[in-house]
Amino acid sequence: MVPIRRCYLCCLLGGLCGPGTTATGAILYFDVPDIVLTISEPTGQVTGGIDFLLDGSDEFLLTLTKMGLPTGDTVTTLTLGGTFPMASVFVRPDAGGPSIHQLTRFQSGDLLGTPANDVRRNEGRAFEMVTPSGSYTGDWGPEAVVGFAGLAIDGFAGPNFGWARMLVDHGIDQSTTSIVLYDFAFEGFPFTPIPAGAVPEPSADIPLILACMAFFGPTATPKKQLRSALREPLRLLDTIVNHV
Repeated sequence: MVPIRRCYLCCLLGGLCGPGTTATGAILYFDVPDIVLTISEPTGQVTGGIDFLLDGSDEFLLTLTKMGLPTGDTVTTLTLGGTFPMASVFVRPDAGGPSIHQLTRFQSGDLLGTPANDVRRNEGRAFEMVTPSGSYTGDWGPEAVVGFAGLAIDGFAGPNFGWARMLVDHGIDQSTTSIVLYDFAFEGFPFTPIPAGAVPEPSADIPLILACMAFFGPTATPKKQLRSALREPLRLLDTIVNHV
């Protein structure tokens, strides 16, 4: 499990985040220590997980794989997928067959979770690179790129959308592939789109810290209780603002 360095919960309610703020949603932002995956050997596999619920198990898994072919070529792939059926990633609707779906690379500000781009699967492939032949498929390269992957967790109240910011770099000669996951965030309200890269304004530090403490307490949160866990910080913030 990756330790959390900083979490901000922002409940965008009038009066809490400043005058004139519209009640549009609540963003859970995770500034985690960088998750780095690197393969420089001819073959190998490394993984890194996103433990959003902080229950000791990863809800999403990055898998970087490198293997040799009988032709002498080397195939390098990166996939991002949910570790249980309720977790999904955004994929391109026009790429891949029934078992291979290309992971969409979003730009900062792209709205995730709208009807136009809400195409999700349990797993998506960011890229497949074949060297030295030079074949490359996917939105994440072959040049070094930083982008946002779209995430979602579904439950009885509907999907909660999120993003993860990643760097993909194959090096100068494409012999060493490195993946860095910098941070990620989720929209607390179901069915509410979230802009890629959006983070809340920490404008009410004490209520936010208390809300984070309540959400990320010592008791593990079962995945099936995700919806009630996401709503609990909002109830706590309301209590703090209106009754303290």
